[in-house]
Amino acid sequence: FDAVVKRVYTQQRDALRAIQLKADLQPRERIHKLIDFYWDFLEQHPEVLYLSLHEVARPDGQHAIISQQNHMIFEFLNAQMKSFQTEFPTTVEHMFLSIAGAITYPFANARVLTRLEDHYLTSEEAKSKRREHVHWLLDLVLDQVPLETT
Repeated sequence: FDAVVKRVYTQQRDALRAIQLKADLQPRERIHKLIDFYWDFLEQHPEVLYLSLHEVARPDGQHAIISQQNHMIFEFLNAQMKSFQTEFPTTVEHMFLSIAGAITYPFANARVLTRLEDHYLTSEEAKSKRREHVHWLLDLVLDQVPLETT
């Protein structure tokens, strides 16, 4: 478990650093890149999500190491949100949970959501629509949050 998690988290850390180093990207664009990165990662490695969920559900699971990975993604989001005036309901904590939930829930439950009309996440078109929806949600929220003026 530790070896798998270390490899996965190293990939995620390196990808987040690469996004942060792109000087031509605005914070909103970086958050969109985070969404795309996390979406692509779960699409390519669904077993990582299932393994994490399994561990989180166990009382004696590897909670600390999973928490460490979540903290890494949270810190990335926090750095990007600094240019926005974040007050409730758009605090970084709520944004983190909203983005994470909007992405992970469909992947974690894809097998039981197949009765929805578009065969939820079972076709490329459905996946594309869901990803577009998550981006739309982010823009909908950020359009309501003023930028810091100081």
